[in-house]
Amino acid sequence: MFYGLSHGKIDRRGLFFRHFLRDIETLNRWALEARLQVTAMSAHAYGHVHHRYRLLRTGFSMGEGYGPILVARQERPLESLAGSTIAVPGMLTTAYLLLRLALRDFQPLKARFDEILQIVKDGQADAGLLIHEGQLTYQQEGLCNIIDLGQWWLKERGLPTPLGVIGVRSDLPAAVARKVAAVVRSSLLYSFSHREEAMAYALKFASGLQPAQADRFIRMYANEASLDCGNEGQQALHALLNAAHRVGLIPDRVEIRFVT
Repeated sequence: MFYGLSHGKIDRRGLFFRHFLRDIETLNRWALEARLQVTAMSAHAYGHVHHRYRLLRTGFSMGEGYGPILVARQERPLESLAGSTIAVPGMLTTAYLLLRLALRDFQPLKARFDEILQIVKDGQADAGLLIHEGQLTYQQEGLCNIIDLGQWWLKERGLPTPLGVIGVRSDLPAAVARKVAAVVRSSLLYSFSHREEAMAYALKFASGLQPAQADRFIRMYANEASLDCGNEGQQALHALLNAAHRVGLIPDRVEIRFVT
């Protein structure tokens, strides 16, 4: 999404950007402090900072019937994991929220997203919640799919799964926020029209994925739907955050505010 912006391939509209590459839970924690003026964050995290950030309609990562995957060393029903220790990639991730909605009783073991596969293989946790590339490689590690939470959410609500969003801090002037929205959209469009060079950049962060796997993963979460979340994306986010509020995972009802 940010290749065109970070490499000076597009018009930045007079704005200067300083980039921070961090795992998503670090960005979520920073969002609680409103540390960054523009940030990627989990949809779950937005439920905690909606009063401090407005969302871009561009930059959503949505699972169309797929999403975070819960894996274990052997096949077992989801219900059998009640009370078990499950490695999770952060308490503010959307993956954690979805698992709490699907399986209310478990003990979370916080870990970096790229350590969870090994934690489960080593027996440090009964199961692990995978985001990012692990969703495509867990079978190579000899692990079993317990539940795809994107499929579960689709069956429950008939909606895609809103996983990641981009927020702009509310204290930025409206004119600046609109420029940010235009720049991010231009960056995404540049990658769509220069896919090979954008892919070459993305592969630097692909954690051992083969190019075909990386391409598949990117198409799952950075695609045409990322240009504008649309009414369905907005509805899906609203449904997810309402569900989180009802079970006490976010403190209040969320009024979703977009940069217009």
